[in-house]
Amino acid sequence: MPLPTRLRRALLWSAAWAWLGLAASLPAQAAETFTYTIAPGDTLEGLAQRFGTTVETLATLNNLRDPNWIIAGDTLLIPASGSPPVPDDRFRPTSRGRPALTYIWPALGPITTYFSRAHPGLDIGTAYGAPVRAALPGLVIEAATGWNSGYGTYVKLSHPNGHVTLYAHLGRLAVSVGDRVDQGDLLGTVGMTGRTTGPHLHFEVRIDGVRVDPLRFLP
Repeated sequence: MPLPTRLRRALLWSAAWAWLGLAASLPAQAAETFTYTIAPGDTLEGLAQRFGTTVETLATLNNLRDPNWIIAGDTLLIPASGSPPVPDDRFRPTSRGRPALTYIWPALGPITTYFSRAHPGLDIGTAYGAPVRAALPGLVIEAATGWNSGYGTYVKLSHPNGHVTLYAHLGRLAVSVGDRVDQGDLLGTVGMTGRTTGPHLHFEVRIDGVRVDPLRFLP
């Protein structure tokens, strides 16, 4: 049985107003934050001043594990509304003026294999025995010899805010688990261990466990 004309009109108007209300709310939600790519030399304090917010707001909004350090090439959510969330003292930096960390190349040489889904890292061709250096300051969380699923002898470092770097196919190790290293410190030397057909460094960058293209961060 067809609905009465008056009831049908009422239902249509109700649906139209509901859709208009939803559509009107979408731009406001989308405008709450925007994404900013950290540039070399940026500081969290400088970005807070530039965008009219606070260091604590940026640290809380982006769940920064160590707000004393940010990394060039990373992205930050910036509040667009000027209404910062309540600061969380867990993220309060001890120093607000440290510039964004910038990766350095862990070895010198041409790229022989680029990052892809099938090859989640960067291969840098270089001489056997060439030095392999820390791309960022960090903590040695793994350092092992042997086959290691094809990685061969490798080192893994933990860095601020979820960054992890891995250096594989090494010939020898110069660090041990638990060592703290500065950027540029020697980790080992290029070798031919694991699954490899020639001397090279296999370099990976992981953010919160996800492998990403190292060229996104290397200068």
